Amino acid sequence: MPDGARPITRRLLATFIEYALKGCVTADETRRFMSTPYDEELMEHARRELRRPLPYPSWLNGVGTVTMQPVPRENIDQLLAIASELRATPPSALN
Repeated sequence: MPDGARPITRRLLATFIEYALKGCVTADETRRFMSTPYDEELMEHARRELRRPLPYPSWLNGVGTVTMQPVPRENIDQLLAIASELRATPPSALN
């Protein structure tokens, strides 16, 4: 985690998903969010699902889709639903 960076919470990950779908995240932000292992299954599920469609070649393992290609609508809907679930699920329900 970069010095001074906030811990990645469910709400912060949800916001990252929404911004990433709009193309409003940097390669450094992408690497941080996508290379962080998450203890909560919902957060880990979000990371796995986000890794597939986003057009970033900057994943930690170098795998990504082609930059500047649109994310398919069905993936956008699925990821927005995951972001909504991240915000709505109480912490006790995740354990």
